[in-house]
This record gives sequence, structure tokens and C-alpha cells, in this order.
Amino acid sequence: MKSSSSKTRLLFISPKYPFKNEEARSRVIRNYLHQLATNYNYSVFLICITNEEHNPKDLPSFIDYFLGLKQPSLFNQIANALIYSITLRKYPIQCMLYFSKRNKKKISEIIHAFNPDILFTELIRTANYCITGQHYTVCDLADLFSKRYENQLQSISHIKIQGQYRFNNGLIESLLNHSGLKSCILRMEAKLVANFEKVIPHIYDLTTLVSPVEVEQLKTLSKCDKISWVPNGTNKPSDRDLPHPTACLHIAFLGVLDVPHNQEGVIHFLNEIFPMVLEEEPSAIFNIYGKCNSTQLLNKCENTKNVRLMGFVEDLEMSISTNHVFVSPLLSGTGVQTKLFEAMKCGVPIITTKIGAEGICYDGSPPFIIADDPNTFVKQLLRVYREQPLRNQLSKRGMATVANYYWDKVGKRLNNVLQTNCF
Repeated sequence: MKSSSSKTRLLFISPKYPFKNEEARSRVIRNYLHQLATNYNYSVFLICITNEEHNPKDLPSFIDYFLGLKQPSLFNQIANALIYSITLRKYPIQCMLYFSKRNKKKISEIIHAFNPDILFTELIRTANYCITGQHYTVCDLADLFSKRYENQLQSISHIKIQGQYRFNNGLIESLLNHSGLKSCILRMEAKLVANFEKVIPHIYDLTTLVSPVEVEQLKTLSKCDKISWVPNGTNKPSDRDLPHPTACLHIAFLGVLDVPHNQEGVIHFLNEIFPMVLEEEPSAIFNIYGKCNSTQLLNKCENTKNVRLMGFVEDLEMSISTNHVFVSPLLSGTGVQTKLFEAMKCGVPIITTKIGAEGICYDGSPPFIIADDPNTFVKQLLRVYREQPLRNQLSKRGMATVANYYWDKVGKRLNNVLQTNCF
């Protein structure tokens, strides 16, 4: 354990610039860093390996040092993938989109100059930057992506294989999403990611995941115990009065719709669940909150009765609280779905699949209703809408559960995990 008087020097490597957008993982990164720097005496050196535009002048004051590094050129990305992913079957393709020898050399120079206590890499994409030395090494995998890929193979026609990643090359994106090639690439990537996930706990001093379920799964798969749980979190709710839903049934979904499992879940809801809801409640409205660039999903929403594609909203509390029910009809996905936290904060009851609820810890009765088949999902959704006492009960359970995921409590756990395992 370090003495309380000296700062813990943290070198944090991220594949995204976390201060530009409201994408879920960006919120997690900036809150992790904010908690450590503000409440636990960390000095933070942030390195972002991304082609996203960013202005270092906009950095928050809790970042002491910052360096932006470019991703490899398109030529190097393709070359790396051909050599290390397709030929040698050593590293996942997504790692090769972010790794370069030039960047690794630069990071090595920074390690020598900054002399960090902890080198912390974010997501599997930056796991190749494990540079050993006098410092401790931590890899935050967040989720077991291999599980997500395996699930997506069951419904591959609904997804864009690159998700939110943009190649800025229409030909490459078209090739990646050709049905035959997409299936081949996804199967290969699923195996490469699964193999690399099992290796990471052996090359890092500590590996973290957001779901306690996946912590135990990776311990079994890797035959290594150097894996800990550090959850996602959310902001505390505001003290203001929130609006109530109107008389007719309003249903909410939240998520970035370029993310394959969100896109798949919404399409499943529109095809299999919402038509049955409308048979019972013809005036029901389905409100979808979150950025959407998917032409397929945009067209689907435009051609489906009573669907509102709301896009990105600044004030989630004010928007979500106007709904009677929040749904998470996910068929695939990993980690913990923070969208449920947003509904819980607002006191909106949740109907979710088992996958949508995985990894959320609670005391006593569940703070949501789980329904995996469409008929049960519709039955439970209508029951919650029509039974006010049940809505109130689920609302109270949800608010009690989410209180354990406020950022101050998550920050305390993150610091305890680092101090216990790294010093």
C-alpha cells in the first residue's frame, strides 16, 4: 500500500477520447478517472489512441498530462490484420486497428519519463500495449467480447460487423458486411478474441470486468484468479420533480443503435413483440432514445406504426420518466447494460430478457421482470402498465438497486481493487 501523502501515478491508455461524446464507455472512462484523481489522490496521464477529433484545451482539470496518438494508417491496419490475425491467428482484428510499433515505442518513452505506478489499458483493443517494468499492469476488458460475438452469430443478418467503428472507406465497409464474408470474419474474430481473453490475465498483473458473472467465467476459462469486478456506474438522480407518463402506454428503449446488440434487440422488439402490444393497446407508443445511423433500422422505424425515433437526448431523466415501462429486449450482449440504471434512477419499471439483466447485483427480489419469449414479454409488459401497485413496487426496487452503482461507490471500489491488487 502506498503512503497517503504521495500521489499514485496512473498512465491510462484508451482507444477513444472520453470527453467528447455521451457514448456509454466514454462516460465510464471519464468517471473512473475523475473518481481516482479527485477522491483518491491519483495523478493521471491519459493517452488516447484514436483518430477522433479532440481539443486538449477542453480536457478537465483532473487530467494532469495528455497525449493523443493516431491509429495506424489503413494500409498498416490491413497489413497487421493479414499477418497477425488471418495468417498467424495470434491477435484479434480489433487489436490490429489500434496497435503500431511506433505508438508502442512512444508509450515506452513516456513510461520511462513519467515512471507510473500503474499502467492501465482500456478494452481488449489496447491490450497489446502491456509494457512491463517497475509498474503494475492492469487491463480493463469491461466485457467478454467473445460471448457477444458468439451470440451475434445467431442473428448475423441484422448487424453491421464493425459496429460503431468507422473506416471512412465505403468499399471496405461494404465488403465487411457482405453476408458470406461477414459470417467468416465474425467466426474467426470470435475465436481470436476468446483465445486472447484467456491470455490477458496471465500477462497483466490484474484484469477487470464490469460483470461479476463474467469475472467467474474468465477465471474458469483462463485458469487464473487475477481478475476482479469493477462495475459500470451512473450519476445520482437530480432533486427536481420529474414528469409523469400520459394515459396511453409509453414504452422506452435507450441505447446507441449502431451497436449490434442494441440494433438486434430493437428489431426483435419491432418484429416480434410490439405488434402484439398494439393488438391490446392500439395507442401504445414506442420511444427509442439514442443515436442511430443504421439505414435498415431507420427505415424499419419509419414504416412501423407508433414508433418514435428520438435520437440523442441531452436530458435522459426528463425523457425516460415520461414512459410507463422501459424495455431491454436484448438477444445478445455482454457485461452490464447501463441503460437499466437510467430507467431505475427515474423509477420506471423494467421488462428485460435474461441477457439484458445479466451482471446486475441486487438484494432481495429482482428490480425488474425477466421475459425471454415474445408472448411472455408482452404479457408482463401489459401487466406492469395496467397494475399500478406492481409498477410502484418495481420502481422502489430499481431505485434501491441503482443507489449501489452511483459513481462515488464505483470509484471507491475501483480504488480498493487497485490498491489491494497492485501494492
